[in-house]
Amino acid sequence: MKKLLTISTLFLLMLTSCIDVTTRVKLNPDGTGTIEETVFISKEVLSMLEGFMAFDSSYNEGEPVDMFSEDELKKEASSFGEGVTFVSSEKQEKQNMKGYTAVYSFSDINKIKVENDPGEKVPDDFDNQDEINEKDVITFNYTKGNPSSLKILLPKPEEKSEGEKSLETEEIEMEADTSGMGSQMQMMFKNMKISVSLEVNGNIIETDAEYVEGNKITLFEMDFEKLLSDPEKLEKLEKTKPDNFEQALELMKDIPGFKIEFKEIVNVILN
Repeated sequence: MKKLLTISTLFLLMLTSCIDVTTRVKLNPDGTGTIEETVFISKEVLSMLEGFMAFDSSYNEGEPVDMFSEDELKKEASSFGEGVTFVSSEKQEKQNMKGYTAVYSFSDINKIKVENDPGEKVPDDFDNQDEINEKDVITFNYTKGNPSSLKILLPKPEEKSEGEKSLETEEIEMEADTSGMGSQMQMMFKNMKISVSLEVNGNIIETDAEYVEGNKITLFEMDFEKLLSDPEKLEKLEKTKPDNFEQALELMKDIPGFKIEFKEIVNVILN
């Protein structure tokens, strides 16, 4: 949303709008835990990607292209930070989407980082996962004790020059002008879902997190299908024409299916 609407940008937009990513960080009292990641991509997009990747010289001729191979998922362990290891993976399928669930373990939550950009889950030929922007990751600061304390450090919005702000405003207005395409818009974004959450193996005594349910804290959740199923709220969002992406998120936070934590630091006391 923050780039010019070039052909490559539209292509990436199409890929990310057909993706469903759920990331769950599960924390044990000793600071260890697991990261469970479930990714779904539409079968139509997968078929197209497999066609392109079949021409890649790294694939042997006649060898089937496996978009979710266990070998590739094992390589992703390092992208979550130091001390993260691959545990298991299982291929998944639902409706018109295919994907996987992968589980990774970590030895110290203070050393892990979680990327919440769904574009990072598009296969490497189209989005290089090795080039993660460190400014866009979620990190943690955990101190064991009785009780223990946890700080969840969320990405800060980037400061922009006046020229960048002006350009971004024009792009958002362009998106708003084209967003009234009705059924085409619904078809494009109906499968786009992103969710990042933290679950503690214990009890949350106190927290200033916005979205808490039992021992689970939701940091980021976007379900575009729910937004598109409410024409009145969608029309209001279009008419408001926010100046930047952060303002757009602010407007969407009260919409069912959208849970967005705006604090830069979330504090949690647990035992």
